[in-house]
Amino acid sequence: MAGAATTFPSLDDVLKAFRMMPAASMLDKCDRAMVALVALTGIRDGALVSLKVKHFIPSIKRVHQDPRSVETKFGKEIFSFLFPIGKEFETEFMDWHKLLVGELKYEPEDPLFPKASHASGKGKRIGVYELVPLHLGDAQTVIRMFKQTFERAGLPPFTPHRFRDMLVAEGYKRCRTVAQFKAWSQNLGHATPKTTLASYGKIPTLEQGRLILDGANKNSEKRYSADQVAALLNDQDD
Repeated sequence: MAGAATTFPSLDDVLKAFRMMPAASMLDKCDRAMVALVALTGIRDGALVSLKVKHFIPSIKRVHQDPRSVETKFGKEIFSFLFPIGKEFETEFMDWHKLLVGELKYEPEDPLFPKASHASGKGKRIGVYELVPLHLGDAQTVIRMFKQTFERAGLPPFTPHRFRDMLVAEGYKRCRTVAQFKAWSQNLGHATPKTTLASYGKIPTLEQGRLILDGANKNSEKRYSADQVAALLNDQDD
């Protein structure tokens, strides 16, 4: 869970915040799909708001961050397959893409996450919105939505960019070979795992200690019991 010194959310934090998001209106569904896609890919907010329907291929679960029409960092072309971190996220996003194409009849060049506008015939003061097939002007509205989503769940106001740290932390747990971590890193748009290791997913102090002590259990004659590990980790000298 997120604490006072936490700089990025855990996967459990993201799930908690996601599950508390409203889902009644079309705008709610759009917001949920954005949170789900960022969790599944770590896509940057500028690229997120410039994606088109055509950039996601459901059959192979891949997002094509094409720099010819997507605002990628340094104009890089990035192919991002959905990280296998949670069926809830995947179902939410896949259902959203299906809704846009099947029910709303969005075309390939239409935005994947359209703009919200006051609904026709409704007074602006009552705040009723509808979606229109226009790209968001910038990512500030999305960033505010992410912060509010976490605050609603009683968590720090994390931004979309911090999901990249969460995904790297998950990569540390899940990747068992160099090739797997290379693929995980490449999926985030990094040319080399060096960038991933140096810039994202700092290991919290308690987890750092657990890993060191776990290594001691496996590689030395001294063995630590679960109770001893807990006692050592709780006896911190900050």
